[in-house]
Amino acid sequence: MRIFQSQVTLAPTVRAAVDRQIRDRLLSIKPSPCFQPPLLQVYFAFTRPS
Repeated sequence: MRIFQSQVTLAPTVRAAVDRQIRDRLLSIKPSPCFQPPLLQVYFAFTRPS
């Protein structure tokens, strides 16, 4: 959209979209009995949810 229609996407919007995609992907992975804590919890340990 930026190239063809000259529409700008703000950084917070891009960040929120990427964050949502990462969370959705981590939630879709089945938990492994050998890996604790769950991957989503590890993700939250390294990011600050908004």
